[in-house]
Amino acid sequence: MKFKLMIFIIFIGIANCAEVSNNNIDKSNKKLLAHYMPWYMSKPFSDRWGWHWTMNHYNPDEIQPNGQRKIASHYYPIIGPYDSGDPDLLECQTLLMKFAGIDGIIIDWYGIKDFYDYDIINRNTQKIIKFLEKAGLKFAICYEDQSIKHMVNEGHISGQEAIKHGQETMLWLQENFFNNQNYLKTESAKYWLSVLTDIKNRGVKDILIITSDNLPGIQDAIKAVYPESVYQGCVVHLIRNTLRYVSYKDIKAFSSDMKFIYKAPTEESALKAFDELKSIRGKEYPLAVGIWERNWNRISAMYRFTEEIRKLIYTTNAIESIHS
Repeated sequence: MKFKLMIFIIFIGIANCAEVSNNNIDKSNKKLLAHYMPWYMSKPFSDRWGWHWTMNHYNPDEIQPNGQRKIASHYYPIIGPYDSGDPDLLECQTLLMKFAGIDGIIIDWYGIKDFYDYDIINRNTQKIIKFLEKAGLKFAICYEDQSIKHMVNEGHISGQEAIKHGQETMLWLQENFFNNQNYLKTESAKYWLSVLTDIKNRGVKDILIITSDNLPGIQDAIKAVYPESVYQGCVVHLIRNTLRYVSYKDIKAFSSDMKFIYKAPTEESALKAFDELKSIRGKEYPLAVGIWERNWNRISAMYRFTEEIRKLIYTTNAIESIHS
């Protein structure tokens, strides 16, 4: 698609109204977000028309007297029926949103299963996120959990699997989207920076070791306020998240294999135990093994300490039990 002319016109418009725009900038912290639906498929790009252009009774191959294709839409796109997987389109859309003053998007998302067009929507979502990152725009996910009901009704998953599937999907979101620096968060590095700064202002000059679960932005805040502190991720939370990806029949054996990792005397022996786990379980449970791989730097600090100290710092459960 050719968007150069459109972008050129936008640049001219911005140049002419820059002074006016600067005088009307909202100085508040409110975000302007757009609702984004990444489910459109076009024949020129994907070799077929997606359901959202046809709705089963519109034929986009039919050209109407006004020169427009016959599509299932109240409004006809200026660029015509597009494809949500087209990188040229995604770049154009993100730039136009940025020029229009939009801060980010809320993406309609249906999960990770290859059912209906859910898998296509997920792939297109990952594509648009890359362009959002380049443009400095934020994003959030609107998870359409009705998708689980549809999969159960169609026999794609059983009713007994529904809760486990929902849990796995939320974990996948945590690992792939929620930890993204462009994801809209209520708890951020800025928030934790204020918390730690307040602690320091109250007289706590140094914190030797800080243990937490995977709180967004906390590691950046620690580096800023207590740069000499050692950060230790909660191993118990990591184990729980891992086992949610493991079949019930294998949980006992998988748990036993993990013990050789987190109870290893040194990081070297722990890595060796992880390699063994990966070779044995990696093909059957790639998501479970991947959690350890992605989070190794977060949890490996404990191997610097003796077993007695390690028991105190490897989990946040001791603190959580006080507040429960």
